[in-house]
Amino acid sequence: MVDDQDRQLATFRVHPQYNEITKQANDLTVKIQATVREKLNSERLLQLYNHGLDGEMETLTSLESAEASIFEMYKTVGVQLPGLARKRIEEVQSFHRTILANRQEFLKEEVDRIQRDLVELNKRIQELSDKRATLVQVLESHGALEEFTGLQRIQADARTNLNAVNEKIDLLERMNDRMSKQKIELESLVVRANHDLVIRKSMRDLAIDLFNANSQFLYKAPGNLAIDIDRTGFKFNINIERSGSHGIDNMKIFCYDLMLAQLWAERNPSPGFLVHDSTIFDGVDERQVARAIERAASESRKRGFQYICILNSDTLPKDDFSPGFNIEEFVRLRLNDASPSGSLFGVRF
Repeated sequence: MVDDQDRQLATFRVHPQYNEITKQANDLTVKIQATVREKLNSERLLQLYNHGLDGEMETLTSLESAEASIFEMYKTVGVQLPGLARKRIEEVQSFHRTILANRQEFLKEEVDRIQRDLVELNKRIQELSDKRATLVQVLESHGALEEFTGLQRIQADARTNLNAVNEKIDLLERMNDRMSKQKIELESLVVRANHDLVIRKSMRDLAIDLFNANSQFLYKAPGNLAIDIDRTGFKFNINIERSGSHGIDNMKIFCYDLMLAQLWAERNPSPGFLVHDSTIFDGVDERQVARAIERAASESRKRGFQYICILNSDTLPKDDFSPGFNIEEFVRLRLNDASPSGSLFGVRF
């Protein structure tokens, strides 16, 4: 493009009547634009009238249906219309038909007129376009001093844009190179992650066994914890029979959290505790709530970590705990709304 502009400047010729020809071409352009706008308005009006014709046909059909419905309704209820009433109904119907017929005739005449106008408008646009094309050919082969100056300015802008495009191309090439390196690094990370997963097979198997044991304690059937790797990293898929309800999904979280606490307990240093709010048991059957609390109590005692759960006393499934399990032995703090002393750290909300 820049080279083409260089050639244009080198072969530039000035026409003696350039300004006058330019004015004529501009005047023709204005006339073409006005004619096109007139054509668009006519086309919109034609569309409106055609839509009106369709509507009149639908109205006439509805009117005929309504006429039949009126007499059918009176016939169904067993009422005989007096002659005068029937005559008045027929007069109203005739009046409506006349109005509809006149409107249809008007719309048809307008549609025909607009279609004729559109033919003339298209012809006028073509004639004006041909005249302008002849003038433009002259302008394209010649020019004026103002145009020569403009071409110089355009050429300078084009060179600036060309430099900017070349810089962007260089940047894209560097980005593509970086993306290729990142893809190689990603594949390397996936390979290393898979290798690490194989090395940690015993730890993975232990986590799966603990999760399955926790879920089996709650539901008498083991769940399933699947650990895998894809291009986005580690994937953990948890499944428990009858999963899908809100309560079962919460128990998936409980079993997974408890599994983590069981694993942490074998490490040093370790957090040493697991905390759950009462919402962990939201929508969970009372029998499973009792089983979950018993499982957390036995595992925390066995593995030496602390399990903390905040519960409302009226939601405790006291009748569902196993014989010999006394929940009162595990209560460390009771909160109430009776006084500030009954709130956590004396703070009330």
